[in-house]
Amino acid sequence: MSDFNDLDDLLEDFKSESQESLEACEVALLKTENPDEFPEAYQTVFRSFHSVNFF
Repeated sequence: MSDFNDLDDLLEDFKSESQESLEACEVALLKTENPDEFPEAYQTVFRSFHSVNFF
């Protein structure tokens, strides 16, 4: 029974961290419209998607 609770906790952490990464990505994608902010925004998008690890 404990294993299921651990898995539920891990899944909740994954969901929370994924949501945070997607929110950061959304903000960064809007910044890509400005050429001066594009390089930093691009890096943020890359890091956001890279940090979402699927299992």
